[in-house]
Amino acid sequence: MNYPLVYDRKETNFDKNGLAVLINAKNVAVREVINGEFTLSFILPRNDPNWQYIRPENFIKVYDASQKKDQLFRIRGLDEQRDKDGKITSNIQCEHVYYDAQDCAYFPTVEIIGDSPENILNYAFAGTKFTVGTVEITTLTDIFLDRANPAQIVSQLIENVGGELIKDNYTVNLVAKRGQSTGVQLRIGKNIESFKKTTDSKNVVTRLYPYGADGMEISSVNDGKAYIDSPLITDYDNPKIGNMDYKDIDNPQMLLYKSSQEWSCAEYDGIDRPKVTYSGNFLELKKLKEYGDYEAFGLGDTAKVIDEGLETDTLQRIVDYECYPYEVQKSKVILANYKVKVYKQSSTGGMLSGLVGSKKTVDKVTTKDGKLNPSWFQNIKSKLQTFINGGLKNAVMHNTGDIWVDDEKNPTMAMGIIAGGFAVANSKTESGDWDWRTIGTADRFIADEVDAKWIYAGSVSANQIRGQMGYIVDLTVDQLDTSDKVQRYLISDTTAVNYIKEYDQTIQFITANTDGTQTEQLKNRDNEPLYWNDNTHTGITTEVTDYPVTIYKYTELVKGQITFERNLETQAYEPKIILGAGTGTGSNGKAVVWKDGEGLLLSYTKSTGEEVYIRLGENGIEGIGRTGAALIWVQDDTPTTAQDNDLWVDTDDYTRYDTLSISAARTLTVDDPEVIFANGTFNITLHSTSVPGILKKIYNTGSGTIILIGTINGQSNMTLSAGQSVELITDGSGWRH
Repeated sequence: MNYPLVYDRKETNFDKNGLAVLINAKNVAVREVINGEFTLSFILPRNDPNWQYIRPENFIKVYDASQKKDQLFRIRGLDEQRDKDGKITSNIQCEHVYYDAQDCAYFPTVEIIGDSPENILNYAFAGTKFTVGTVEITTLTDIFLDRANPAQIVSQLIENVGGELIKDNYTVNLVAKRGQSTGVQLRIGKNIESFKKTTDSKNVVTRLYPYGADGMEISSVNDGKAYIDSPLITDYDNPKIGNMDYKDIDNPQMLLYKSSQEWSCAEYDGIDRPKVTYSGNFLELKKLKEYGDYEAFGLGDTAKVIDEGLETDTLQRIVDYECYPYEVQKSKVILANYKVKVYKQSSTGGMLSGLVGSKKTVDKVTTKDGKLNPSWFQNIKSKLQTFINGGLKNAVMHNTGDIWVDDEKNPTMAMGIIAGGFAVANSKTESGDWDWRTIGTADRFIADEVDAKWIYAGSVSANQIRGQMGYIVDLTVDQLDTSDKVQRYLISDTTAVNYIKEYDQTIQFITANTDGTQTEQLKNRDNEPLYWNDNTHTGITTEVTDYPVTIYKYTELVKGQITFERNLETQAYEPKIILGAGTGTGSNGKAVVWKDGEGLLLSYTKSTGEEVYIRLGENGIEGIGRTGAALIWVQDDTPTTAQDNDLWVDTDDYTRYDTLSISAARTLTVDDPEVIFANGTFNITLHSTSVPGILKKIYNTGSGTIILIGTINGQSNMTLSAGQSVELITDGSGWRH
């Protein structure tokens, strides 16, 4: 197939040409990341006769260079634009049909204990279009999820047992490792146009504390040591300590063997070496007849990277591959030679720290609506109960309370233990009794202070909660954003986000919408990209890691705003409330409540740009004397039914002004008359505003459209339709009306 093919979204037979062959498609690019995104994008002219078939959810079939076969994608997004030559093109974004796994089935709860990956995959895709193909991983595992879809089950499975996903149309394969060693060389001057080498040593570990199921250690099979040292430990000034969970391993000898595989070897760089990543643009020589399959490579393959300037001559694995299957263009490739694995750079801990610090903690602890996940919590509770009961098998039972004290080293501290509770004190009262400050029972835990990295609770109530940046109940900050876009991405929630943003002297009420087809990396206020510390999604940093903080791309509308605005005449800052998102053009479609030095101004800007308003001031309701709707008379003759304080605009009283009549495009000058009559369709360019206080009253007396070129009320240009007029005045820096 030499061109992409488009099929109807309900099609089931993809052996034919479908609705159309897209022979005019350009920049056709297929991108896939190992265990990550799999997307297609291409450009199609807007006037192409096959444009009628470019509709969301329709299928596109293209050739995939990695799998060397056709793959199906669904159209998800269209970005239409006009180029410099005036031609309209559209960038079409598509997702592989595997993304259908996000909504093809729904599981209120998933509770799988000790089952194989193949059985879990068959369970996830039962009754759907998907079939399970090759499954090379056999490790038994547990999965606990709430409100899940098949894609989330697969993600959790890979996180538990490893392996790499091959998405082959509607067939799902889980292999130990994708790709092969190709012998292809990537070299500057041959097939590399641009090249970048990135080295990251901040997460190096040379002394590893491994933990298995229920916090099991390796001390019993490792000469009493709970850790293993890397052969490269002497390459660094001090041991670099970390720990890793292997919660599916319950045999100490197997745990020792598995953890030792984390060190570097001839095939890959382990956690004891800095992570080195290579990226760049590559020419696809395999598309040229003189090279052919000798230069073919795909996702997961190993290639030799050579760059004498960077002193690089190494075997690296392709982990991110963007290719152009129908054009000899430069592909984008990212290569790396380290195992993608999660570990924690921290001090060692026992069973409890391993449980609450394990992967995906936040997702497991809370459900979509923010409540405690009962399946996860019950699993933790049962494991801890087993752990405690095991340690009490040989304990001595007491039928009276005990107080533990140390009169030599800590004479002011004591612990009291009674049936069903305990208490801790560090002083005594005036009467000589211990001052029990920390008390724990089976029902609750009470303490004057709690120092913890994480606290998991159904609800928290306090007079004052103190964090690193301030007090939550008595909080002082310079910015506030209540959106939960990060959390919504983690649970694939694409519903609208309604939130408040506060900064400087402004409060905004915002609605943000997304269709979920595009994502972006979150940035902080300094425009620095943010990353998760690891794949537990429990800490964010600006240091580059393998886990960018990703959110959906949103279209935001400011529905309301409270702010201060500087009055150019008085230089005073005045409060203003802006209501409505408007039409998208300046202030059109927005209402304003503005307290200035003269009173309260209520205004509304029409979709045409015309502003209507009333003022409440020291003189009452200026220009309005009615209890019902007020009238502003705009006509030549005196109104015959007007009431007191109605406003009459005499459109025929030009006698006191010098006038100018124009019927063609003109650039006004300072010396032109104050009243200008325009008849026709053309532009009027306003003169300089450096001199304040110059008036221009412009009337469209014809049936055409007049466009005023200049900056008016801070906006570019103004349109006067037939019969409309405007009175403008310069303020030294722009025009106002």
